[in-house]
Parts: sequence; structure tokens; C-alpha cells
Amino acid sequence: MDSLTSGLSRLVRNEHLVLSVLAVLLGGVSAAAVILFRTAIGGVQFVGFGFTHEFVVTGTAGVPWSQLLLVPAVGGLVVGLFLRWAIKGGRAHGVAQVIEGSTMPASTLSLRDGVVSTIAAAVSIGAGASTGREGPAVHLSATFGAYVSRLLRLPHGSARTLLGCGAAAAVAASFNAPIAGVFFALEVIMRHHSLRAIAPIVISSVTATIISRAQYGNAPAFVLPDVVLHSLWEFPAFVMLGIVAAIAAIALSRSIFFAQTVAERSRVPGWGRPAVAGLAVGGMAIVAPQVLGVGYEATDATLRGDFAFTLLLLLIAAKFLATAISLGFGFGGGVFSPALFLGAMVGAAFGSVAGTVFPELFSGSSTYAVIGMGAMAGAMLGSPMSTILIVFELTGDYTLTVAVMIATVVASLIMQQLYSRSFFHAQLERRGLQFSHALDEGLLKGLHVETVMDPTCQTVSVDEGVEGVGRILMRTREQSIVVVDHDSCFVGTISHNDLAHADESVTKTAGDLAVTHTSSVSEGDNLQSALDQLAAQEIDHLPVVDTSGHVVGVVYETAILRALLRAHSEEAGNT
Repeated sequence: MDSLTSGLSRLVRNEHLVLSVLAVLLGGVSAAAVILFRTAIGGVQFVGFGFTHEFVVTGTAGVPWSQLLLVPAVGGLVVGLFLRWAIKGGRAHGVAQVIEGSTMPASTLSLRDGVVSTIAAAVSIGAGASTGREGPAVHLSATFGAYVSRLLRLPHGSARTLLGCGAAAAVAASFNAPIAGVFFALEVIMRHHSLRAIAPIVISSVTATIISRAQYGNAPAFVLPDVVLHSLWEFPAFVMLGIVAAIAAIALSRSIFFAQTVAERSRVPGWGRPAVAGLAVGGMAIVAPQVLGVGYEATDATLRGDFAFTLLLLLIAAKFLATAISLGFGFGGGVFSPALFLGAMVGAAFGSVAGTVFPELFSGSSTYAVIGMGAMAGAMLGSPMSTILIVFELTGDYTLTVAVMIATVVASLIMQQLYSRSFFHAQLERRGLQFSHALDEGLLKGLHVETVMDPTCQTVSVDEGVEGVGRILMRTREQSIVVVDHDSCFVGTISHNDLAHADESVTKTAGDLAVTHTSSVSEGDNLQSALDQLAAQEIDHLPVVDTSGHVVGVVYETAILRALLRAHSEEAGNT
């Protein structure tokens, strides 16, 4: 009986087993959330336009122009008032907050904010806002992971893994693409391919896919025609398409931020800005209803080659404007769907031009649409591998996937060199968050001084004479020694410089000589706080005190930096 109890105890304490069980839970909850989210979007569409399906262009064909104009505006007003009441800052959250949360303790991601942002996105997309549904799904699923991490008091590394599990499950359930979900989580959220993290993320992604397929069937998000490459001589054109896709991704990112700046400088109150955006999107929808919502029907039509070149140019311009206004003026939603829409149309338009120049080598506009979709989405999201895999899972065509790889890698490299790692990182940079620094800060905040302090600290009593202090300083290798009172509580420090400039007429003991500009840290303080104090005081070590103020050790800057390196190694699964 004792051996059975001991075995069960070991199982409960096994981190890999615990994460695997939680991954199944998160995969199921995330898939259910995605299904509920899509149902809610359909419900809002039914109230506004009278249909629940995703074929927005078909569904709005008989809708009066006044309804097209007013439904997005009324939806925007509802979203603006709801966000003003329900969330700090009055704006919905998304993938950028998940990336930020992955660098900090999981408590920075609020489940309430996840639910509120998802409700706002459902109303926004259902009312016709030109935004995506994948970003809100990723954010909501990640907040589930953060909530579980806080509930179980998991360490920072495990908490990050659960964020990745939620993100992978959301992408897998959205696109019926489990492999792409895994790589999206590893690329965007985790930023490494740790063996310790891969297993639970795979479990979560597969679980979500199974549940999603039970609801929606085995069909992929997009139904592609048979696309083939006629000649390897087309590959230079694919490289050029990658360059064009990068320019489009940068232009879309800048347009969104420009619209946000215009909105913030306008006299329109925050709660009224989505309504203004809705009125603008509704006006565009009268001429081009393809801009409404996620736009998957129009994306499918582009992949089939249904649109003429002039219509492609019109829709590219309209979708750019509608997306920038929708996101910049405060509608809820993400950029994934708009990036797929625009990437497909930019690719098809580019292919139309390439086909007139080299007709004998042309593989068709559908081929270029698929490649453009992957290239622009990969650059926009900072996730080239996952978007490549989405295309592969949609087509199953190895040759076409190689072409997508080339264009996507080119687009992603240009995006990173000329602008930012992704649209999400650009959002964080606009808020003053340097991502590499934030990752280090998050790791250090998860570690405590007591884990790296040296318990052997050179101290001297307040009653020690100046000559004794001098002898002790000469023997020690430290810049300074710590002065304590009769109860071993911290008083101050004495450095070689303090001793050299001491006024012998008034300085008799260590207590007289002690200076208090050097502070101490507590055993429970995090390492980021200790490092900040070291930098502010321009010293290389600090005394450590317990809750009663007794000196119990010293923490060195080198020990903190070694702890940071170990934390990075553990995050990458190299321990």
C-alpha cells in the first residue's frame, strides 16, 4: 500500500505528466471556445443581416444599402460602449498581449479580459468589421492557460508552455491544421523548440483538432483547386512575389497604426470610434461587400481564380482601408484573416501580371494566390513555418509548398529587416516594450534572491574601530563590507573609498563610518528587482536580509546573470 501511495505521489509530482493532462484539458476547452466564438459571430450576423453562415457576399446580396451602412455602425457603437465599461483602456486584447504575457508571469494575462475581448470580437466581426477571428481565439485560449497556471501555482516555464498549448489549440481548431497550430505556438509564443514544451503543445493541438472536426467535419478552412507548377523557371517570380508580399505586410501594419493615431488625435471619444469605423466600412461594403467580416468567401473565390485583375485591385485597396480603419479605430478582432485575404489577392494580381509577361511559364493565378497568401500572412504574423505548414496541410502538394517556403522566407526576412519581427511585435514596440529585454525581465521576475545568494557575507559590528575596519577591508576581495548592529541587523556598508575619505576627528567606529546609500534586498525579492538596485547604485553585490532585517547573505551580479543563462537554457529544454 505504501509503495502504491509513493508511486501515485511521484506521478502527481511528474511535471511532464501534469502538463500532458492539462494539455488535453486546454485543447478541449479551447476547441469548445472556438466553436462557441464562431457560433456567436453567426448569431450577431443573423441579428444584423439575417443569416448565420460565413458566405457574407452571398448573404448580403439582397440586403438594402441602408442596412449595409448602418449595421456595422450600430455594431461599432455597441462594441465601443461595451469595451469602455468592461476593459481597462477601452480596447480589445489579442496576440500581442499573449506574447507579452509569455515574457512575464502568467498573472499578466486575465481570463476576464480574454472573455471580454472575445465578446467584442464576436460582435465586431458579426456586424461586419474587417478583422480576423483567429487572434481573439488565440488570446482567449491563452488566458485559459494562464488561469490554470495561476490556479495550480505552476513555475514560469510550465506557465509559458500552457500559453503555447492554448495558442496551438486555437489555431488548430480554426484551420483544421494541427501541425500548423503546433508551429504557430512554438514560433510566436514560445520562440523555441524545446522537447519539454513540444509534447504538451502537440497533445493540445491534436485534441482541439479532433473536437473541431467532430463539429465541422474534416474539410479544411479553404478549398483549393488543383494547382501545379509548370516550370522551375517560375521560382524567380516567386521570390519577387515574396518581396511584394513583404511590402504589402509593412504597408498594412503602418496603415493600422496610422489609423490608430488619427483616431487618438480626433475629437471622437474612445467609445464612439468603432461606430465611425463601422460607418466607413458599411459605406465601402455598399460597393464591395467582400470587405465585410473575415472575408473567407472572397478569399476562396480568389484562390479559385474567379476575380478579374481590375476587381482584384479594387478589393485590395478596399480591404486595406477597411482593415486599417476597423483595427485602428477600436473594433475587436485580429489580423490573421485580413492578411490571408490580402495575401491571396496580392498574389493573384501579381500572377496576372507575371502571366502576361511570361505566358508559357505561367502556372495560373490560383498558384500565385496560394503563394501570396502564405507569404503575406507569414510576414505579418512573424510565423513563416506555421503559415507554410497551413498551406501544406491545405494542399498536400510538396512542390507548391517549396514555392510557398521561398516566398514566405523572403517576405519574413524583409519584414524583420525593414520594419519589425511581426505586426504583434510592432504593437509592443509602440508601447515601449523591447521584446528581448522583456523576456529577460520575465525570467528574472520568476526567480528569487534566496535561490542564488551566497550565505557567507563579510560583516563587521557597529562597535568595531576604524583600524579594525581597515584590516578587514584589506583581507576581503569585496568592494565593501556590511555593518550590522548587535542583533545582526543591516545598518549600512563601508567601502575602501569611504574609509579613505573618513574624517578622523568624528569617525571612531564602524557605526560612525557606515553609509546608508547602499540598500539591501530581501530573500523573497525577485532577481530583476535586485539587478535594478545593483545598476542604480553601480555596485556588484548587495546584502540580503530576512524578514526581521537580519543579514543572511549577499547576492552578486554575476550570480544573477548566471541564473538568467540557466533560465534561458531551461526554457530551451537544454537542461
